[in-house]
Amino acid sequence: MEPSMIKISFISAALCLVLLLTIAAGCGRREEAAAERPSVSGSILSEGQFTIGDPIDILFTVISDRESRVGYPEDEEQLFPFKIRGVTEKRTRVGKNTYRTLIIYSVAVFKTGPVTFPSLTLNVGESVLRTEPMEIHLLSVLPKEEDALRLKDVVAPYRPRTRRSTVAIVLGSLLAASGIGYLLYRIWMKMKGRKKAAETSEAEPPDPYRYSIDELERVKNGYMHAAMETKQVYSEISLILRSFMGSMLRCNAVRMTTGQLSRYLKRKKYRAAPYRRFLNILKRSDLVKFAKESLKNEKVRSDIDESIGIVQEVHSTAAGSQKVGGEEA
Repeated sequence: MEPSMIKISFISAALCLVLLLTIAAGCGRREEAAAERPSVSGSILSEGQFTIGDPIDILFTVISDRESRVGYPEDEEQLFPFKIRGVTEKRTRVGKNTYRTLIIYSVAVFKTGPVTFPSLTLNVGESVLRTEPMEIHLLSVLPKEEDALRLKDVVAPYRPRTRRSTVAIVLGSLLAASGIGYLLYRIWMKMKGRKKAAETSEAEPPDPYRYSIDELERVKNGYMHAAMETKQVYSEISLILRSFMGSMLRCNAVRMTTGQLSRYLKRKKYRAAPYRRFLNILKRSDLVKFAKESLKNEKVRSDIDESIGIVQEVHSTAAGSQKVGGEEA
């Protein structure tokens, strides 16, 4: 055989071998692609170091058949603490019945230190795939080696988690403010009371004599028309006489007991008949109020009239003394 024929045969055999290997490789790739469907893989597209607020692109590659559609989460709650800036999807054919879907999440995070991008659930046709979590490190300052450094004002777009110390400080502040408000209210009420008392004191006080006579007449009429009981009658008589005598004698007779009033009159040498009758009325009032002594109607009416006479006589004596004192002056 000629050398040229041998050479041609050798070349033909080599070409046939290459053709067979190519066909075998193509079948292997199709079988491998078919065996891997559906599948998902993830990676971080953005390079370099990240700081808070920087955009970060994360890629997920899904291999599936033609009929299978890919569903992926777009709710930020499933990506917490990451904020979604945008999501891009691109689907291309890579084989006879094999398609590749690229899902790119553009996210940002407003924390420092290691932050984990959570595992996501993807629906590929009737299959459910889960991605692997990825850890991303974020710096608290800009790296020194970067050019055109600039500071960033970062405000967290999500509600920060509340600390116990913050809650305690807020509650303490509210309690302190409430206490201060209460104290200011008490001071204001006290000043208002003083102002009212000053206005009341500036007003002209009623005449003790006229007031006492009117009140005793009211008690007398009430008892005569059966509108008042004996105990109530003596309670009011006692209060009216004590108020009148206190204004005349310049003492707080309303707050004194009958015994204290008796000693006060002896010490001040008030021994005239009206004062003795005054003490007798008070003693009888005490018996009716506290010992529940029962009296006849004639005695009750007599004591009312006696009280009116005591007030009139003391008032006349005081008026006569003032008149005599004025003439002597």
